[in-house]
Amino acid sequence: MQLSPGQKSNVTLQFRAPPDADPVLLPIFSGFISVTNSVNKQVVQVPYAGMVGDYKNARIIVQNNPSGIATRILNSNNVSISNTQEETLIASESIRIRLVTTWASRRVSAEVFPGESEISANSSASYGYVFDDSNDKPVVYTNLVRNAAVAGSHAQFYGISWSGQVSVSVRNGSLVGYETTSLPDGRYKIRFSALQHFGNPENPNDFDIYESPTFKLIRLPTTSQSPVTISEFTTLPPFTTTTTLPPFTTTTTLPPFTTTTTLPPFTTTTTLPPFTTTTTSSTSSVSMSFVHNSPFLFLYLVYLCYQVY
Repeated sequence: MQLSPGQKSNVTLQFRAPPDADPVLLPIFSGFISVTNSVNKQVVQVPYAGMVGDYKNARIIVQNNPSGIATRILNSNNVSISNTQEETLIASESIRIRLVTTWASRRVSAEVFPGESEISANSSASYGYVFDDSNDKPVVYTNLVRNAAVAGSHAQFYGISWSGQVSVSVRNGSLVGYETTSLPDGRYKIRFSALQHFGNPENPNDFDIYESPTFKLIRLPTTSQSPVTISEFTTLPPFTTTTTLPPFTTTTTLPPFTTTTTLPPFTTTTTLPPFTTTTTSSTSSVSMSFVHNSPFLFLYLVYLCYQVY
């Protein structure tokens, strides 16, 4: 192209996407357009980019995934509820909900509807937004990034803990807030909504919608009970029990019996009475008068007689 000073011209270029690009994955291709001045070889570059697929109508909410990581409501066994069998969920056990997004969205929400209702983007019979107990706020997100990605971490889904409460938007003058109440026992379903790319938040048709299976929500009775009256008691017969015990036998082995007694030394004292002796010189005889019948005295006299003879 040759231009004289002060002249201008329009150039239209068309690019073809790579032939193996999968529109479902919305791949992006890009490059540069280089313009070179033939006089001084000055180069001007203009970038370009393109996408294969319909980015505006791309699905935001992951509804099905071979890996099982998709937007789901889980039962008490941590298994996703389905349309094949209506599940009973206990509100007091904190129902777990997984929200998985493929793309970022400027607005994402989860609302509760009657179980028998037909849900669409224009449905307005909502009981309110799901109240997330773990975050202490309703599930109404603004500028939600994909796959729960935050700085320094990465999770595969957004976890929601629900105890059967819903929040309704209320206005007080220029202020807007939420009023939270508990749902009664009944049949319900949840609608997940995400604003699509380039969408208008005021246009219901610009939202990607996912409807959960219908489930039954119940609350277990509290432990408090009404007072018990006398008429509620039943008289029972006296309690009797008989137990037969085996004969009682006991055996005790004692050590040999030994006793030692220490006695003081044996001492005996005998007091003898005085005795008299009469001797006649004309004869060799001894006449004795005994005044005591003592064996010791007798022996002593025998001894004296022996000495005399």
